[in-house]
Amino acid sequence: MFSLNSYPRFRSSLPKAIPLSSRTQIECMDSGLRSVAGASFLPSHIIELILSRRMVTKLILGNNALSDDGCILLFTFLSSPLGRRYPISEISLNANRIGDRGLAAIAAYLVENTSLTELFLQDNLFTSDSNTVTQFTHAINQSRLRILSLTNNRSLNDDFCRLLFPALCSRYLCELHLSAIGLTHRSASFITEYITSAGRCRLQILKCNGNNLEFRGVQKIIRAIERANFGLTVVELYSNNVTSGQDSEDTDDSNGRTQTYNPDAWKNTEGLLKQVLGRNSHLKKETWREALQLLVYSRAILLHSKDPFNYDDFAHTSVSTAGFPFRHLPMEIQLYVLSFLSPTLSSSQRARIYTYASSSTTLPPLLPSLSSSSTSSAEPVVFSLCVPDPSVTMGITANLRASPVWALNTFRDGGCAPGKCMGKKSLLCHLEKRRTAWLEQVGCLTYDPVIHSAG
Repeated sequence: MFSLNSYPRFRSSLPKAIPLSSRTQIECMDSGLRSVAGASFLPSHIIELILSRRMVTKLILGNNALSDDGCILLFTFLSSPLGRRYPISEISLNANRIGDRGLAAIAAYLVENTSLTELFLQDNLFTSDSNTVTQFTHAINQSRLRILSLTNNRSLNDDFCRLLFPALCSRYLCELHLSAIGLTHRSASFITEYITSAGRCRLQILKCNGNNLEFRGVQKIIRAIERANFGLTVVELYSNNVTSGQDSEDTDDSNGRTQTYNPDAWKNTEGLLKQVLGRNSHLKKETWREALQLLVYSRAILLHSKDPFNYDDFAHTSVSTAGFPFRHLPMEIQLYVLSFLSPTLSSSQRARIYTYASSSTTLPPLLPSLSSSSTSSAEPVVFSLCVPDPSVTMGITANLRASPVWALNTFRDGGCAPGKCMGKKSLLCHLEKRRTAWLEQVGCLTYDPVIHSAG
């Protein structure tokens, strides 16, 4: 059990003044701190910094020498009831000489963690130990992790992919970096099997640069995306030794045909990837647009008074004032008519939107809450607001008179002063963030090909 007295206080090492913008962020990149045997100065110092803040959302600890022992000490604290009080959303531990024991400690922290969404573990000493990789994969599946970077862990190799992808089924992981980890064309089969599994893969960004996939591996991945993946919008496969098979023959073609690898073939493959990603981006935008449009009309039609319809009252009303009694048509017909507003959406996506729109419990509050307890402790007020764009708010625009001074926000549930969204004048729009969360809730973040396969 950890307590405030479990660690020595390094009062002299704390800065005298912490800028407002970084009070929730602890940054010790390239600080020259090391996990000294018996003293563990670095993790103890980091824990002390955490305990000195009321709120911590980011830990940026790259380019130190945390090592396994320091990593275990740090994440044992973070996994304790005292450490869990801090809703840390981003942790960066690149170049810290962390091995498999440290990765196991990280995995334990990930299990059922609803705060951490970004984890950067580049340039460490992880291997393809089966027990560790299995534990880490299951932890990812039980977390809310959205971005994971394992770039430049060169000891992972093909065995890591063999263990990771068949078991990976996270509903939240949307960005994965596996550059420079020693993959060969043998890993292409595991990658393609995963990205074509619609029930398991939610990736939007995949980076596999600097490996040894060769032309056959790269082409296999791209063809798999073309055939059965509509979620990926950014795929990077650069520097994969694609010229190693130049002017040589292979039979890895999906139809068993012999292929000659040459610069023209690679150029065609690059063009295919660009087309496929363009297709996915277009379908994603259309899915978003139609989902939001369908919600508006579904609210108006499906969410109405539950008073029974009195036909006698309607019969004595003039046609000009009564209009067509659309709401009193059979529900199947109403939903069928609504479906014409969203031809890109699948039936299951429409059904989830109908369910959401017809429930009064999903309506937003009419007035902002005046109680401070209404704001979730895991998401402080400042993080539910728009982040102003300095180039606009500080007057570095053509229209200087239209640049207001940053105003104070008095709404506890988000919004911008005076209760309006800053929109394009912000770096991060809170309304856009909520909109994306709703699209994820109803399963409309990406295009669902079920509608076409069913036809």
